Amino acid sequence: MGDIDADIAVIKNDIAHIKDGVEEIKNNCQKRDKDCDCRFTELYNSKADHSLKIEEIEGQLSFHNKILAAFGALGLALVTICGDIVTWFRGV
Repeated sequence: MGDIDADIAVIKNDIAHIKDGVEEIKNNCQKRDKDCDCRFTELYNSKADHSLKIEEIEGQLSFHNKILAAFGALGLALVTICGDIVTWFRGV
């Protein structure tokens, strides 16, 4: 009977170690899930930051394009005015 009790004690001890191992694995998985969530959040925020920077750059380009268009229109107006002046002087 002593051998059976010893075997049962060994089995109970093994079961306790297995339960501890399962608990450790579960904790590691939860920690890994939290780490993955944190990384995903960081990547998502980084993407949002980059989107804002892209929008800012697009806004600046739009503004610069408007300035260039204004200077282009001004240049065209000056050429037209100068042409009219030259034409007027030739006609006089």
